[in-house]
Amino acid sequence: CERTQPTICDTATVSVRVNVNAVLNAVDDVFGPVDGNAGNANVGNVLGNDTLDGTTVVAGDVILTSTVGAPITIAASGTVSVPAGTAAGVYTGSYQICQRAQPSLCDTAALTIVVASLSANDDTLGPAAPGAVAGNVLDNDTVNGAAATAGTVTLTQTGGAPGFTIASDGRVTIAAGTPSGALTGSYRLCQVAQPTLCDTATVSITVSAGVLAA
Repeated sequence: CERTQPTICDTATVSVRVNVNAVLNAVDDVFGPVDGNAGNANVGNVLGNDTLDGTTVVAGDVILTSTVGAPITIAASGTVSVPAGTAAGVYTGSYQICQRAQPSLCDTAALTIVVASLSANDDTLGPAAPGAVAGNVLDNDTVNGAAATAGTVTLTQTGGAPGFTIASDGRVTIAAGTPSGALTGSYRLCQVAQPTLCDTATVSITVSAGVLAA
């Protein structure tokens, strides 16, 4: 209203724009164990535990960059891949996500991937006499590239009894009184350090004729 003529008035509207920054949260990830021999094209997704304004991040809403080195890769979608033949070890790195709508809004997180390897290889043992030790199935098996031992694997016999038994240390003993011929069976190894990482193998044994005591 005009001060000198208070009856002369007019009105107007006021608009105020308030910018509210979104909250972007990248959370550290640990994946594994991954079988390095076989590899895995989809170990997990780093975006699975990241949030934007309290909801799970959608790959299309962020720009992802990573420092994880070869042979590990992280796709733009967040999928982590470990190629077949990757050496056993702990691989570390980090990644950054930035909101596509606000490129200056970013957050980073650490990434750890545990890669292990276990190889149980088929065995051909004998000839050995009934009651004798025919050999050791662990002799050609490996854990993370090193010889498998009773301390690094747990062994479970899955076939071949009662013709022969496989001890926890890998020794194969032919049952007394077993006739000469061929025996077959199998066993399963699991890594002690990574119990979900397992492999199986078969055992073939040639049993010789027993010695007849006079």
